[in-house]
Formats: sequence, structure tokens, C-alpha cells
Amino acid sequence: MKRTLSIIMSAVLMTGVFTGCSLGNKADSGKKVTITFLNNKTDINDTTLRDFVDKFEKENPNIKVKCEAVGDYYSVAQTRASGGALPDVSYLMPTLTEKEWGDFYVPLDDLDISDFYFKDLYTYDGHLYAVPIQMNYSGIVYNKKTFAKAGIDTLPKTLDEFYAMCQKLKDAGIVPTTPIYKEKGVLGAYIENIAPCIDPDWYANISNGKDPFTKDSPVGQVLTILDTIHKKGYFEEELMSQTSESMKKDLATGKLGFMFSQSWLVPQVVKAGADSEDIGIFPFPFDNSGVYKTYLKPDMRMAVSKDSKHPEEAKKFIKWMLDTNYDEFLKVMDCSISVKKDASSYTMPQFEEFKSYNPEKIEFVKNSEKLSLIFNKARFSFDDMAHEVIDEKDVQKVLDKYNTIYNKAYDAVSK
Repeated sequence: MKRTLSIIMSAVLMTGVFTGCSLGNKADSGKKVTITFLNNKTDINDTTLRDFVDKFEKENPNIKVKCEAVGDYYSVAQTRASGGALPDVSYLMPTLTEKEWGDFYVPLDDLDISDFYFKDLYTYDGHLYAVPIQMNYSGIVYNKKTFAKAGIDTLPKTLDEFYAMCQKLKDAGIVPTTPIYKEKGVLGAYIENIAPCIDPDWYANISNGKDPFTKDSPVGQVLTILDTIHKKGYFEEELMSQTSESMKKDLATGKLGFMFSQSWLVPQVVKAGADSEDIGIFPFPFDNSGVYKTYLKPDMRMAVSKDSKHPEEAKKFIKWMLDTNYDEFLKVMDCSISVKKDASSYTMPQFEEFKSYNPEKIEFVKNSEKLSLIFNKARFSFDDMAHEVIDEKDVQKVLDKYNTIYNKAYDAVSK
């Protein structure tokens, strides 16, 4: 039967627990094989990542690893998966429902790897299908020197103070932040990371009825924040001017004040030229309560393709990266925070600063099957909603439009 992909909200992530016996020598057959590792690290694929993988090949001379990096990662992965050509090792596609994992990936039950956070989200029907490479906290990544130049000596704890901070940056001739408008995923990340902090149960309750997108709903509140940032001129005037790479350089050099993102951005800004001690991260103050919250979730989940002709060698490669050489892997991949429960694992130094703000941690939970089906049927994303707010400058108009789309999908799924 031909395999097909479900298109659902890109925020859907799952995690699992490693159980069972060791891989043993099942991959050491003596026959030389080649496996492919599909990744999104276009900047290091042929340099530091290649050097790292070369070490694996020296330790395992019968296994050759081809590293292939692509920019539009999930679109490429989906196309190949649909055609039965998903590479041996890749990231679990967030477009799949958990019931579909077994159609595209082999279970990893025989991996023997140290304990990590998010133990249940990647296991379905008793089988583990993927393992995350790191975890991320949501927050505002900022340049400390730039803030000092603008006279910002106290970080905001309320939304009003956040807007005042933005105004100080603008008055100092510094672009406060950017939506990276021409790239998908950046604006939608505001909703995906802030909405659960506003109401941790919102995702669980959204599928209980129609018209979920009200002005007071978490999505409505976040869209209002984006609308305010845009109307007050806290984005750059030319919205199409920034890319992800130029944003990192501008944040590193002080041309840009801050970026709302996740902790993974910190090491990448440092890599773009900033001194590590000049880059910090603090929780986004989305309301005036004065209480910090942050959204915690796993990132990039390694899996072995069901199309692989060498699944045991592929699993051995994953274990080598995510267990035996995990600390080095985190640094090579510019990761921020270890997902391992072993406190000795590598973690970026800025994490200590972030913890000092004592934010309430809202952990990622997977969507209900019904919600996944609704989003699949509706075929829209939070990123679409956020972009339209920037275009329309009318939050209620956008909410009404997407309520109509959502309601039609809800009725179709509820029949």
C-alpha cells in the first residue's frame, strides 16, 4: 500500500524512552556498507560535521557515512519519504501522526543509551521511534552591549516594560527585532512557544469546540503582541530585508537588539561573531503579571528509515552520536542544552543566567489525535496567521478568517 504523509501543525513533537538490550555486534557483519545522514546543517556539513563523522568511520571501518545537508529540510524529507527513498538516518518528520511512525521508521527498542528528559513522547504502541538531540527553552536572545548602549540596565518583567525596552532601542537608533518576514517559521514560533505559557491546557482543550481563536485566547493574545510590535515600528522598516543568517550577524554585531526564539539560537549568534559573554537570554514577559514562564521542548529527533537497507548500522551511528560522543556532538551541532539527565553533559553557559530568572517551566505535550486530524484537514499553520496579521494589521479579521477554516475542519473530523 502506498504510503502518504499527513500535514499537521509543525509544532507536533514526540519523545521516547530507550529500553531493551544493547545493539551488540549485529552491525559488525564485516561487509562494507554506506549509510546516509540527512540533516539541516548546511553551514557545517562539509566541515566540522564531516570531521566529526570521520571519527566514527575510523572506529567503524566497515561503515561509510554520507552526510547530506538540505535547507528546506522537511519538504525534502517528505518528498523522499513519499517516494520510499527516505535516507537511513534523518529527523523524525513532525508532519506525521504517531500512528504513522511505523510506516516510515524502524523501532529503536534495542538501543542502549543513557537516560534523558521527555521519556514518553516518542514511543507509540510500546515502540521507540526517535531520540531528540537537545532540548530548548523559549526566550529573548539579546546582545548585552547593545542593551547597555540603549540605556537598558534592567530586563523587563512585564509586557509594558517589554514595549518600553523596545522603544529605548528604537530611540537609540537600533532596530529592536525582526520578523524575518520572508522565511517561514519565525513568526509562527511566537504562537507555538508563547501560547502554551499563557494557558498550558489550551492545546488540549482547543479541539473541544468551535471558534477557538478569540481575542482573549492564547493565539489572540500573541497575535495582538505581534501587531503591537509591528505598528509601533519595532520591526525593521523593510520587512523583506532579513534572513536567518543576516539576523544572527546583526544580533552579534549590535545592529539588532534581540530576537525571540529558543535557546538553540544562542550558540549560533556566538558563532556568527559575538563574544559569548555578550549574548544572553531571558524569558519573554507576555503579560503584566511579572511572572516569567518558558516553553520547554525537545528538538530534532533522530530516527532510522524503514527504507534503510542497513538499519543496524544506522542505529549504531545514532548511538555513537547521541550517547558515546554526545557532548562533542552537541558542540559540533551548535546545540544549547543537553537533553540527558546526567548533569555532567554539556550545556551552554548562558543557561545558568536563564535559570537565575526562575521561570515556570511549561513542558511540551503532544496534541490529541483529534486536534492533529483537524489541523491536517484545515491545512493552515500558525505561521500563516502571524504573517496575515502583519499584512492586514487587523487581528480580529485574521482570527475570524481562521475560525471559519478551523470550524469547517472541525465539522469534517467530528462526523
